[in-house]
Amino acid sequence: MYRFTVRPTRALHLLLWLVAIAGAIPAQAAWKYTSIDYPGATSTGVYGLNDRGEAVGQATVGATTIGFTYNTKKATFTVLPNVPGAPITNTLAINNAGVVVGSAGDGTDDRGIILDKGAFSFFTNPGWALTSGRGISNNGLVAGYSSDSTGSSSVGFIYDPSDNSFSQFLPSAYTIAQGINSRKQVVGHVTLDANVAYPGAPAGGYGFLREVTGAIIVFQVNDAYVTRARGITNSGLITGFFRDIVTGTRRGFFAQLAASPAFQAVTVQGDGLLDMPGGAETVPEAINNSGHIAGVWIDAAGNGHGFFAAPVPGKK
Repeated sequence: MYRFTVRPTRALHLLLWLVAIAGAIPAQAAWKYTSIDYPGATSTGVYGLNDRGEAVGQATVGATTIGFTYNTKKATFTVLPNVPGAPITNTLAINNAGVVVGSAGDGTDDRGIILDKGAFSFFTNPGWALTSGRGISNNGLVAGYSSDSTGSSSVGFIYDPSDNSFSQFLPSAYTIAQGINSRKQVVGHVTLDANVAYPGAPAGGYGFLREVTGAIIVFQVNDAYVTRARGITNSGLITGFFRDIVTGTRRGFFAQLAASPAFQAVTVQGDGLLDMPGGAETVPEAINNSGHIAGVWIDAAGNGHGFFAAPVPGKK
């Protein structure tokens, strides 16, 4: 369905790596990690982050799922309301105005939600059983995905609440659009058949960057068979995670793509990698315009925790 250009050369691999480490954060940067655990929760996840340092996520306390915002400067939680009558309310992204997006339902018939100043509004992509908002820009556009009732077909979208319109892209067996910046660039992941990303390419999950023009760049990090892009800054810095081809575990990345070609094999090393100290897996979900990253880390027992990572210039 989609075809992209040939695989880059080793010289382009080196160029992409140099670009990845040369953005807003100095090349000698390291990361200061803070674990985020909702009081009394058996599992905590953080999925969105704005420029004010407000994170949004969910926690499991007993049999209850709690949505929350977390102030990374004050280390305080604020509980968010649930959608009345919905089995689960997912709170997944937040912009600088404090508007939260996500979904509500039972996992098969979810509607997209927008929570603004304590009031919910809803949106549904016509023709699809499930609609979920996964990211929101500072100018109010929502990125997300829709899927059929079986979960075997999905599509990414940008939703404009001002006119209730959807722009759809990259239908596949498993597509999620998530990060969206004020330039209307969107990142996420797409499942591609063999030979689609480039001649000889394996089937699998690729990260993508959708430009405002609609042009698509797909990429893999460190030759991983699973790459997921999750957040993008206004300057084009991208975070997400990949499944390490040696260990099989998920590791975070921080990189920036070149303007072309349409397929890129990105090598990320050193401080471009995110690994929570002592964690078994690290899964970044969001990045703000200061280069701060938030997400989920998994401990050795398989328990989920939120995290906040801030760049520390001049240290390793």
